[in-house]
Amino acid sequence: MTTQEFDWRECFPRREIIFLSIDYQPEPRDPSIDPLVNAAICGFEEAKIPFGNQFAATVLEVISLRGQEDSARARGPRDPVVRVVAQFASGPRDDFEIYGPILQTLSPELVKCVFRDTFRNLFAVICDEREANAQLYRSLRHQFGNHLFRISARLEQAGRLLAQSDMEGVLARAGELVAGAERSAVRAGPMLQNLAILGGERTRFHLKAIRPSVGEAIARFKVLAAEWGVPARIKGGREPGGESDPHLVHALWVILENALQAQLRRPGGAVEVEITEDSNRLLVRVRDSGPGIDMDAVSGIRGVAWRAESFAGRTGLGLSASSRIIEAYRGRLRGRRVPQGGSEFLVELPLEI
Repeated sequence: MTTQEFDWRECFPRREIIFLSIDYQPEPRDPSIDPLVNAAICGFEEAKIPFGNQFAATVLEVISLRGQEDSARARGPRDPVVRVVAQFASGPRDDFEIYGPILQTLSPELVKCVFRDTFRNLFAVICDEREANAQLYRSLRHQFGNHLFRISARLEQAGRLLAQSDMEGVLARAGELVAGAERSAVRAGPMLQNLAILGGERTRFHLKAIRPSVGEAIARFKVLAAEWGVPARIKGGREPGGESDPHLVHALWVILENALQAQLRRPGGAVEVEITEDSNRLLVRVRDSGPGIDMDAVSGIRGVAWRAESFAGRTGLGLSASSRIIEAYRGRLRGRRVPQGGSEFLVELPLEI
């Protein structure tokens, strides 16, 4: 009798793997690459030391030996990788590249040092990303907790009111509490969508959905601006029509809502939105005269997201998610501080690919 189906299995977290891709053929022809791999392994282990236990369980896996796939498993698109190449990539890459011909001129000890420093730089980037994600998720947990607290508190108050004998006097108040709980529940929805996008959910672009999505986001913006009493001036654009993409609508809506909230913090001004089409692109420019943001060439949108919680009590998850959605549409999201006061965001979306 086989018991394989019922055998106990050990449950371990997924190992973190760093890949080494050797896309370089050393000279003379067909030499052994074992010394190169051995130097990489030694450098990899030394690179872990300054980081304590953070990468203790991380392993190195060698792939693409002499152009042949030699990996225990397929490498994912986001897995960290160091490449040994015959020539550097012409365009920007997230990978760390080492120039193979240089390695051949170095002693084994220096080759090890090159790998050590490269892996150390890669580990530092991973640590930065982990800390950024940890901050976002901690803040997200806090925001969800606030919404859940409001929902449960309002429903509890409504329940106590309904238990009273004077039903006529408490029905209106109970209705207000239930409506408030419903609003809190609805507002938690976009956070889940942001979390999914930041967690890696893929967004597929649909060119025909760009104009309808912009129209729907602007329609929502008009309604909320009127409810909040924030002056809004809209130039250009079309009435909603056609099938929109909920992801793109959400990305645009976050930018518009942020502008309204910024204007609320500094009453007296207006939010200006301008929609134009230029050179096969659709441009959405959103400008407010609120407190403004700190935008620099290094931190960009991510820097704004990191600072959002301390300045406004919010995570900035929305801007980070919007940036990824717009990027999936082959577009760009840029922001800047306006010298006269306030902030300006520019969304560029291609109408042709």
